Amino acid sequence: MKLIHCADLHLGSNLTSNLTAEQAQKRNYELFDNFENMLRYAKEEQIQVVLLCGDVFDTKNPPMWVQTACLKLIETYSDITFFYVRGNHDRGVWEQERINVTLPDNLHLFDTKWSRYECGDIVISGIECEKDSLYKQALQLVLDETRINIVMLHGRVTENNLVTVAEDVIPISLFQNKNIDYLALGHIHSYEEKNFDQRGKYCYSGCLEGRGFDECGEKGFVLLTVEEEKIKSCFIPFGKRKLFDIEVTIDGCMTTMDISRRIEIELKKSNVSKEDYVRIRLIGNVDVECEKNSMYLQQKWSEQFYYFQIEDDTKLIVDYNDFLYDESLKGEFVRKIRKMDLPEEDKITIIRYGILALSGEEIAECD
Repeated sequence: MKLIHCADLHLGSNLTSNLTAEQAQKRNYELFDNFENMLRYAKEEQIQVVLLCGDVFDTKNPPMWVQTACLKLIETYSDITFFYVRGNHDRGVWEQERINVTLPDNLHLFDTKWSRYECGDIVISGIECEKDSLYKQALQLVLDETRINIVMLHGRVTENNLVTVAEDVIPISLFQNKNIDYLALGHIHSYEEKNFDQRGKYCYSGCLEGRGFDECGEKGFVLLTVEEEKIKSCFIPFGKRKLFDIEVTIDGCMTTMDISRRIEIELKKSNVSKEDYVRIRLIGNVDVECEKNSMYLQQKWSEQFYYFQIEDDTKLIVDYNDFLYDESLKGEFVRKIRKMDLPEEDKITIIRYGILALSGEEIAECD
C-alpha cells in the first residue's frame, strides 16, 4: 500500500508582499496546479491514500474558486481516499454548519475528538488542536499495538510535556510509547524526519511549494510505502520553483561591475534556474568611494529569473589616512566631516553622499 503525506499548501495565499498583483495571481494558480500535479502523480503511481496535514488553505475563508476547484479535484480522483486534519490557518473551513456544499465521499475530515479510519492493514487516526493545544488530547490516544498506526496532527513539536495555553503545540513525549508507527505532521515548512521512540518516527513533509524567502530549499511531499508490516518513507521533491537566498560578499569591490562578477559566481555555484525566485544579499565592508549602482544590478538580473531581488546589507568603511594629505575639495570635505561631533556611522554616510555629489552622481539613482 502506498500513501502520500503532504501539508501546508496554503492555497489562496496573499503573495503581494514580494510580487505584483499580476505575479501573485499567477503564482497562486501555480500553487493550485502543483497540487493537481501531485494528485496526477498519485494516480500514476497507484497511491491509495493522501494525508493532508493542515493548512491546505491560507485562511478558513479562502477564495470560492479555490474551494470549489479543490473539492472538484478530490471528487475527480475518486480512487484515492483523502484524510484532512485542518491547521491553524484553515481551521474551520468546510465545517458542515458553515458551508452549503456536499463534501466528496472520498474526503474525511477530523475534529477536536480522536477519529480513526481503517485502510487495509493501516489505522489512520487524527485530531485537530483545541484552544488549550494537544496536551489533554495526547493523553486520550489509545492505539492497538497489533496494527500499523498512522497519526495525523498539525503543530510544532516541543519537548515540554507541561500543559500550556499555546495553540498548535505537540508535546512529543506524551505521544511516545503509544504504538505510533508514523506521526504525519504539518506546520513546519521544511522536511524533517526523526525517531521519537523505539517504534515510531515523526515527519514534517514541509510545504509543497515555497512562497517566500523563509521557505528556501527543496519542497515536496513524502511517499509512504507499507510493506511487511513496516512503513518506509521517502521525500519526493516536487516544487515547480525553488527559492534561493544567496549571500554575496563584496569586500574589496570598487565598481558595479566588480560586484556583478561576484554575483554571477555565486549564482553559478547555487545552480539557480530561470524559473526560480532569487534574493541576493550583498554583505561585507565596502569602501566609501565604491561606485555601486544597485538599480543597474537589479535590472540586469531581474530579466534572467522569475523573481529577483537585491538587498544591500553591506557596511560602509572609510580610511581617513587616504584623505589626510589630499588637497582636493573631496579631501577637505572628508577632513571636516571627520571632526564633527557625530556618530561614526552618520559621518560615513555623509561622506559617502558627499563624494557622490562631488563626482556629479545622481544619488537617488546610483546608490
